[in-house]
This record gives sequence, C-alpha cells and structure tokens, in this order.
Amino acid sequence: TTDTDYKGDKDNVIATKEDVLYLLNATNETFPSILLTLADVESSWAGLRPLIHEEGKSASELSRKDEIFESETGLISIAGGKLTGYRKMAERVVDKVIDLHFKDQELEECKTSGLTLPGGDFQNYSEVKMLETELAARLGELNLRGNEATYLAHLYGHQANIIVDYLKKNMTENPECDLMLAQAWFSMHYEMSIYPLDFIIRRSGLLFFNRPKIVRWLNPIIEFFAKELRWSQEEHTLQLAL
Repeated sequence: TTDTDYKGDKDNVIATKEDVLYLLNATNETFPSILLTLADVESSWAGLRPLIHEEGKSASELSRKDEIFESETGLISIAGGKLTGYRKMAERVVDKVIDLHFKDQELEECKTSGLTLPGGDFQNYSEVKMLETELAARLGELNLRGNEATYLAHLYGHQANIIVDYLKKNMTENPECDLMLAQAWFSMHYEMSIYPLDFIIRRSGLLFFNRPKIVRWLNPIIEFFAKELRWSQEEHTLQLAL
C-alpha cells in the first residue's frame, strides 16, 4: 500500500499487520480460490516513498511525479517519482547539470541504456529457456532437481555456469547446501560481497523470497564467509549476532 501516512522512526520501518492484511485481502479478492492467511507469509519488508508535500492534500491525493529543484547555493535535487522510473529520473538530473554547467563542452552521448548486464547476453527469451535446459542437465548430474536451474538462469544469466563449475569441484554429501555456498562464493569473487548479508539480501534476495532456505543454511554460509575471508574470532562473533 502506498497511501498510508507514516510518522514513525524512519530508521526502523516495518510492514505492519494492517499492511499485510491489506495485501492478503486484495489478493484473495482477485483470486478467490487462494484463501491466503497470515500463516502463508514467509517474510516482509517495507520502505517509504517520499512525496512532494502539498498543503491540504492527503498521501493518496499527492502527485507521484518527480520534480527537480535548485537551491540558492546551486544544489540540484530531485524528489518524488517512483522506483520504476529511477533511470529516467537520473537522466533528467544529469541533463539538467549539463545544461547548467557543461553546455559549452563536447560530451559523449549516454551509453548506459545500451549496455548488457554481466551474463545477460541473450538475443531473446528462447535463449534463456535454452540456458535453463542446459543448467537443469548439469545440475541433474549433481543430484540437484526442482527449479534451481530456472532460479540460476534468471538471476545470473550465463554466469550461472561459473557457479555450476565451482559447484562441481566442491561437492559434498549435501548438494543443496553446496549450491548455496557456490552462490556465496560467486557473490564474493564476482559481486564484491563482503558480508553474509550482502549475499542473502542484496545479491540473491533470498531473505525476502525464500526465507526457509536461508534459515536452513545460514550457519554454513557464515562459516563459509569466515573461512574464505579469514575472519578473526571477533568478526565471526559479530556476524553471528547480526
């Protein structure tokens, strides 16, 4: 829900029971046969959307449009908008800065919209499905089934093969845990993860979308980070507390 005014601690924003029930009820009304309850919720998270204040208007009445402001000191700020439009918002700010301060210079056109993300060199979705099939075959040889191939293909693209290559060389009697640690290894060596939270929240999203798996393998993940990064006992204790 985006129409709830928030006046609490901005450093400790949580999804309230009312928020959760609002979303469950909306889902149940749309899909009557699902009958979701609070017991079906695996995890939750919440954030705040900053809207541009207008006197006398409630949150639901305020515009979601972003606006650029320039202060007397020359500071350029942007406010409002939506997360889905963050690239366009950034483009508008950069264009504004160029118009104000770099208009006389010859600058290259922005290229970021045409860059391919690592592992994302697919021509079409058929190639994604082809990668899923290839990964499923490789994982099957290592006694891993289910939707792991789909998960890896969609999260890592062709870089998933790097993970499977590492996995193949570091198998134990617990393939599911091994796959988790292979992803942790990849996050450290290819995605600059320094702490377990970097991996389980900011790289994989597993804490949000598959909390039971994280609960199951959290200790091995922490032990793996400790070994790979040669933590002191003090650092090890601190990470366990987090």
